[in-house]
Amino acid sequence: MEVRWTIPPRDISSPIDQDPSDGIPRAPFIFSLPDELLSRILELVIVNDTDEWQYRYVSYITAKIPAVAYTCRRFSRIIIPFSYHTIRIDRLSTKFKSISVRKLLRTFQEDPSLGRYCHELRIFKIDTRTSEPEDDFYFVEQIIPFLSNVKSLYVSGGFGPDDKTDTWNLIRSCTKHMPRLEEVELRRQSKFGLELADIMMGLQVPTLKYLKAFGITSRRDSPFHILGGIQAATFTNLHLGGYQGTSEAIGKLLAWPDALSECVIRSFQEVVPELNLMVLRTMLFKHRKSLKVLDIGNLVFHGLGELCDLSEFEALESLTLSKYQLKRQLDENSGSHDNAAELLLGPRLKIFRWCFANYDGYPEEWSEFGEREAAWLRTFAEAAVAKRASLKEIRIRFIPEPNSATRDSYPWDRLDKLNDEFSPHGIAFSYSTPPMSREDWLKLEN
Repeated sequence: MEVRWTIPPRDISSPIDQDPSDGIPRAPFIFSLPDELLSRILELVIVNDTDEWQYRYVSYITAKIPAVAYTCRRFSRIIIPFSYHTIRIDRLSTKFKSISVRKLLRTFQEDPSLGRYCHELRIFKIDTRTSEPEDDFYFVEQIIPFLSNVKSLYVSGGFGPDDKTDTWNLIRSCTKHMPRLEEVELRRQSKFGLELADIMMGLQVPTLKYLKAFGITSRRDSPFHILGGIQAATFTNLHLGGYQGTSEAIGKLLAWPDALSECVIRSFQEVVPELNLMVLRTMLFKHRKSLKVLDIGNLVFHGLGELCDLSEFEALESLTLSKYQLKRQLDENSGSHDNAAELLLGPRLKIFRWCFANYDGYPEEWSEFGEREAAWLRTFAEAAVAKRASLKEIRIRFIPEPNSATRDSYPWDRLDKLNDEFSPHGIAFSYSTPPMSREDWLKLEN
């Protein structure tokens, strides 16, 4: 649990200053401020500027809260509620009782107002089950009604066949008592679970804006027939990773929301034979007027990747494609590399990202970005300039294993050259920080 503050700090009187002009002791200027303004100032002391997980919501460095609280009683009264901003419940199970969960429940029962300070609830569950009459689930279910201002819910684990009923009951309780819930992130831990049908039935949340799901599975016999009357989802941002299922399930999920503005499909646990970029385009076509960000990972592991026509996606501003999608384009004998700009450059596309990451865990090789890749980028940029496209930036995600480095070439020299060539035309080239500087590369032995 991240919440540890239930005992008030020691009694320290507010320091005072003495005005030399009249010798009358006065409180420092900061103590003359109203609580509302002082709260904003103290918040700046504990805010976490480096948090990347919840970039839409502020988070705090809980280790700094005691230092501020012990300054004086007034600081303590103002700052301690911030420690309830993020509540993290670890190892939630029906086997191990958590004393901290029970203490937290008592704290909220004694002072219900503290629960309103929680904006983020994170639950990490063990995929085990035993039959005990009173367990962590009971206490967490009692805590949830106090957390009416939660905006972000994160649940990791608990979606296996033995305990998914308890987990989904808990999630439904959250959606019932959290009227401001905007973001839900679900992660599967066990080999199976996190069924798409369960997600669509369990997340009927009218305020939901962001859905992140990692490890979705779907069987051939998934009960999609019972979803016929389900309401359209309100979320506009969808992030998927580690998908393991059928193309039919992906289609159901993409058709669920009314209008997507951001769709990220990063990786797959296994190849989905029926799914390629052209099929995905068909699934996303209903969102062509709203989709601004599209990020597609490794749909194709082997063979030739096929591009599709995205020029009709009139709102698209940022497009990310995996290296696997451009295999056919990079084939010197295919004769197809000249039409990439016609297919990909929509009327508002400003950023094109080319990702060389291997999501299957294997490191990228130094040789994966060479003259052939640089030539494709040059052709693509030339076409963008010729057609006066909206394209402003081409970003390359290429972080090879340093041990694979050779003295033949430094790949980022090619990108710097492209940037020098096209920046006068309004197209900038950028790339991830190289794992080896050029100076260190020059020191390599032949």
